[in-house]
Amino acid sequence: MSNKKEHEEVWKTHPEFPYYEFSSLGQVRNKITKEIKEVKRPKNSNYYVLRRKDEGKIKTKFLHKIMVELFIGPVPPNMTIDHINGNPRDNRAANLEIVTKKENTRRQIKMWSHPHSFYNRDLVAAHSEKRWVYNGKIYNWIEILKLLHAQGIIYYQVKWESGKDGRIGRLPNGEFVQRVKNIEKWQDENLDEF
Repeated sequence: MSNKKEHEEVWKTHPEFPYYEFSSLGQVRNKITKEIKEVKRPKNSNYYVLRRKDEGKIKTKFLHKIMVELFIGPVPPNMTIDHINGNPRDNRAANLEIVTKKENTRRQIKMWSHPHSFYNRDLVAAHSEKRWVYNGKIYNWIEILKLLHAQGIIYYQVKWESGKDGRIGRLPNGEFVQRVKNIEKWQDENLDEF
């Protein structure tokens, strides 16, 4: 049975965005005109972002983080926010939960792997096409997440840096994963290992 409070709309103002009001149902509106604002999401992301100027610099904040801070509470260190139904575009307060990063990774793997996932299928396909090398073998991004998770390593523990041949992630156990931009070139250079 649905909770009536879940469907009641409550509006609050966030101190970092004083010109907007945020609804418990995930809406954003202009505080003065009450006009609903269309919130944008970056090109390669499923998450909505708000931008503001602060001392001449552009600052961004995820909408789901604003919603949690207003309607649930502060996110403690080493914790993160999960969209309960797996839909990163559903920012209702009732759909957001503060969880450990490990739990969030576990849920994310489950959602990304599900054929009817709410995740942007083009983004999932793009991640699936990217190739990563770990211990001399080639994997796609979702396979890397699953592999690391099986070893008790979560995405947040990886130290990322850019290399001339692609992105490199240094793992807590001393190993690394590397994004390979040109898979054919990598295979030619590492032909002996195949």
